[in-house]
Amino acid sequence: MTFSEREIIKTIDKHVQRLGGKYSEWYVGICKNTKQKTSKNVEEDTYIALEAENDRTTKAMQRLFTDFFGMKTCPDNVYGNSRYIYVYKIKKDEK
Repeated sequence: MTFSEREIIKTIDKHVQRLGGKYSEWYVGICKNTKQKTSKNVEEDTYIALEAENDRTTKAMQRLFTDFFGMKTCPDNVYGNSRYIYVYKIKKDEK
């Protein structure tokens, strides 16, 4: 199932609100598939990945969640044809 921009915003916002913390305590990234390795900084049971309609959507959503909401990201985290956007809460001892 693919998600539109609106659905991604709504789903990620609900996820963050449900699990708590400030947006600045969360990481957002994009990837080509959900099997790509993420950081070891993931707080248990907070990782979520969504397949977007296209790679433009993932890049736009990554910018939105970093620039507007204040999530952390890796500036080099730009992969061609990245259809997945993921977020996770950063472990407290890793911030």
